This record gives sequence, C-alpha cells and structure tokens, in this order.
Amino acid sequence: ISYDTREAASRFRKPALIIQGEQDVIRPQTGQDAHDAFPHSEFILMPACGHYGWLEQPGIYFAFMEGYNAADERDIRQVLTQYVRSIYEVDSSLVYEVTDTTLQKSGHFYSGRSGQWGYSDMTFGQLVQTADRYNRRGQIPEGAPSKVEVFDISSQTASAKVSAIWGFDYVLLSQDEWGKWRMDKVLWQSYST
Repeated sequence: ISYDTREAASRFRKPALIIQGEQDVIRPQTGQDAHDAFPHSEFILMPACGHYGWLEQPGIYFAFMEGYNAADERDIRQVLTQYVRSIYEVDSSLVYEVTDTTLQKSGHFYSGRSGQWGYSDMTFGQLVQTADRYNRRGQIPEGAPSKVEVFDISSQTASAKVSAIWGFDYVLLSQDEWGKWRMDKVLWQSYST
C-alpha cells in the first residue's frame, strides 16, 4: 500500500503524541516522519521496546501518557482560572478567551429574601455582562476563593469544578479545532447563606 498523508497531517491543529518502540518492526524513521508532518506533535522513541509499548513496557508507556495529559490539565486549569479572573477583575475580554457564544450555562441560586432556591439559564452575553458588572465596585475581597479541581480528561473532553465567591460550577470543557480547551457547558449552584 502506498499513500501519503503528510499534507492532511500538516493541517491537523490538535496536539498529537507519537510513541514508537526503538525495536519496532516499523522502522523508527516512520515515527519521526509522522512527527515532522504533524505541526503540534511530540515524538517519543521508547528504548528496548517493540511495537506494543503498552504491553511490553506499560510503566514507561503510561508514564509518557500521563505526562502528556499533564499539559492538558495545566491548560484546563488556566482556562478556568481565567474564567474566575474575568469576574473578579472585571475583565470580560477573558470570557472570550475561555468560551464562545455556544456556551450553555445554567444553575441554582438561593434567595436570602424568600429563603427559596431558584433556577436560571445564563447566555454567553449575560456571562460577558456579569464579568463587566459583578465586581465593578470592588466588593470581592482580596483572597476570595478561586479553586479549580480537574476530574477527568479525555482526548476531546474534560470535566472540572470551580469554587468561587458566588458558589461552585461544574464545567464540561472541549477542545476546539486548534486543540485549545474551551468551556462548553456549566451547571452552577450558589451558596445557601
């Protein structure tokens, strides 16, 4: 079989991890050629390993995979930290960096006046307005909560929790066509007191 996928690979914008065994029946240059073709790739040549690295050297193989996921986790944490900063620092430009108009956000809020819980949706535009207005008088204290917990990362999706002064958000993220993590869906709840 003779075909050349280098042109298509050069248009692939997401990160790619290429792991090949040094003793693979496929010559090591093939892995290097793939690395050269994919613009956002990392190439690892595993020593003393054949074609099935996950079976022959699972400890080393999966350590490489975990290290690769660590970059995703760092990027996800940065996205969610910027989301909180957009509101704390009254900077709606950060909202545009972490999500887009397809954002689906809804949640539960507690009314101290009525003592009841309510539910509402929030559009992308309303999130931008919230970032512009929520802290414009500077009422959020220095050191207000800003905690990010990443639960799960897959090749295209991730889940996390953000705890902030307004409550907590459960966030689903996805990678866009360039491999950048973006907030996709948010379910939030305010504190009850």
